[in-house]
Amino acid sequence: MVTRSTASALDAWRERTREAWVEQVEAGIRDSVEGYRRQMRKVHEVREVPALDIAFRHRTKDGYERVVMRFLFFRTHVVTAAAAAPEARWSQARGAAQAVISGFGPPPSYAP
Repeated sequence: MVTRSTASALDAWRERTREAWVEQVEAGIRDSVEGYRRQMRKVHEVREVPALDIAFRHRTKDGYERVVMRFLFFRTHVVTAAAAAPEARWSQARGAAQAVISGFGPPPSYAP
């Protein structure tokens, strides 16, 4: 799934405010996802665009699910890609999900 949200993400572009911005993004996930448990979090840049990769496990009505997400913080909007699978099938889906997320970014011609 890919979404685009209009949001000023300038704090993600500033080194001194980036960590606080990322904390707010993760808090939003944590507050809205029942049984949220972070597995991995990486703050980095993808073609010079600030990015957050996050993986977590959470409770669903049928058990547990694993989710991987990449947030790309453009100056005026945020684009997010997510892939998920039931925990029981994660070992089969993990490689494909991580490939989708790790390959998600601005096109090579993008210039910030």
